[in-house]
Amino acid sequence: MPSNNGIVWSPTRGRLLDRCTRRYVLQHVIEQYESENATLAKVRPLKDHARRALRESILDLLEAWSMHEERTELESRSLIHRNLLQSIVSGQVLESEPHDLVDGLVELMLHRLRVIREAPIFGQLKRKVGKWQSVDRLQPLLLDGARQYGAPDLIFWNGDRLTLIRLAMETRSRVPDEVGILEAGSMLLWAERNPLIEVGLEQVDVVRVGWLGTRWIKWIKRGSREWAEQSRSLIAMDIEQMARLLIFDGDVNQLPTSIGDWICFGCPFKKDCPKF
Repeated sequence: MPSNNGIVWSPTRGRLLDRCTRRYVLQHVIEQYESENATLAKVRPLKDHARRALRESILDLLEAWSMHEERTELESRSLIHRNLLQSIVSGQVLESEPHDLVDGLVELMLHRLRVIREAPIFGQLKRKVGKWQSVDRLQPLLLDGARQYGAPDLIFWNGDRLTLIRLAMETRSRVPDEVGILEAGSMLLWAERNPLIEVGLEQVDVVRVGWLGTRWIKWIKRGSREWAEQSRSLIAMDIEQMARLLIFDGDVNQLPTSIGDWICFGCPFKKDCPKF
């Protein structure tokens, strides 16, 4: 089995591995040495780029709040608009006429940004600067020899309890499925290895704030040692499978594909997929 040093685990990659092994290999294995796949791996529907721009604008708003400042709607609009244009100019969008969609997506994301100011937990953040801090999710921890990106977006102190918050720009249900709950438990593993966090897992609450249909909703679950261990087992199994796929040299079209067509929406490798 190859070294795990080149393996990266995140909730997004773990979900993709589970949902479509073919796309995972094309996007995160073969793309490393085939320039065509490396380019395709970055292509997304413009709405996906819009969600990422929304996420950036939310974090930008939080940064302003942490300094007792504010962001105007014009500033947030410019940030979202600039991100969308950059994705188009760099050739990372799936649509053939993406410019026609920009204005509508900017307005859609601005609406979600306005609403989040009164969303669960977020309504308190502006008033309680000093009780919370944002987290750099690009700082991984080493888990079973692989880099794991499982950090929360925010940590929030509520009395003697610590809340770990992860943002989801789009969710399909109020409550995560079983795998989603285990993926959320990666935040517990992050907290456990953070030397600045001294509370036990039983004093930690894990929260997902996500957009569902027309509003932001909150899902919360108390931390526990059992949940953390179950999450680690899931991640370890993912890492083992990723290690096997790292040396894959067979026919990519023989790999398992997605079981649901909705998963295929926006896939940059759909054109040559044997499923269609």
